[in-house]
Amino acid sequence: MSEFEEQPTGGISRRTVTKAMVWAVPAIAIAAPVPAFAASGGSFNLSGAGCKLPGNSNSIYKGYAFRLSIANTTNSSITLNITQITLNNVSLGQVKIVNLDTGNSQVNPFLIPANTSYPNLALLTENATNSSNGTLSVTYTIDGGNTFTTVTATVTSAPPINGASCSTFTAAEKVTINSAIGGVPSWQANTAYAVGDTVQVTGGFLTAIVAGTSGATEPALPAPGGTVVDNTVTWQRPG
Repeated sequence: MSEFEEQPTGGISRRTVTKAMVWAVPAIAIAAPVPAFAASGGSFNLSGAGCKLPGNSNSIYKGYAFRLSIANTTNSSITLNITQITLNNVSLGQVKIVNLDTGNSQVNPFLIPANTSYPNLALLTENATNSSNGTLSVTYTIDGGNTFTTVTATVTSAPPINGASCSTFTAAEKVTINSAIGGVPSWQANTAYAVGDTVQVTGGFLTAIVAGTSGATEPALPAPGGTVVDNTVTWQRPG
């Protein structure tokens, strides 16, 4: 299990996980080797598959979420700094990484401890372009080096992350991403909800699977994958 923790140092995690782990590169992926990094087994794999973030969800991250994995199989910690990310040569602005397993997040640059792997991350961007299709380009450095490495991937589409057409992330991962950008509203009493609406309750999140109007008291959070009836709304907790 990997852990992606908030740290004063700006690092991704303190926990060392599976050593010498090599991840399979996605079918459409950015595989960006840096001599001192990749030669020792490190990898930065960014899938071209992504979804559009809600435009009104956060004052900063209104762009895209792309699936990402990072591995540092060297014996030293490294600092990865994304200096530029563009889609069709248009800047996507600042970036943030969210650990989809833990919900923890960090902003650029990212400290990756020695012999540590993060197979299940999302890279969030500040901006979006007029078109979700085209060439995704990422430039980054390792340990403040002067060598800038640029890699590209093809983005075929980026449907809204909260819609059914976004298959890049699971329902639970979508909730994690929404939470990281402040995009999940709190449950409200006596409120009409449609199928697919997601709300935050004490201890977690619920998604409406039967439309209706909520009751006067916040529903209790069921076990993962379980459901709960709230007046005329039926909620399900992501599994």
